Amino acid sequence: LLVAWFAERGISATAVGPVADDAGVLREIVASACARSDLVIVTGGASVGPVDHTPAVFRALGEIVFWRVAVKPGMPV
Repeated sequence: LLVAWFAERGISATAVGPVADDAGVLREIVASACARSDLVIVTGGASVGPVDHTPAVFRALGEIVFWRVAVKPGMPV
């Protein structure tokens, strides 16, 4: 959906995934995406549990601009 939305606006975008719930695999894929992109967006798979590797990988590789989106009727959905 996001790739199509960007394409309609003339913006080049690439979808990657799904990605295994493994810190090393996630780090490799995110590092590769960061090396060839101006912006990396991660959707889905992010939890608030102890095995969510996404925040640690992004902190190690760069900057998290914002984390989580308030969605009703509740979180997580």
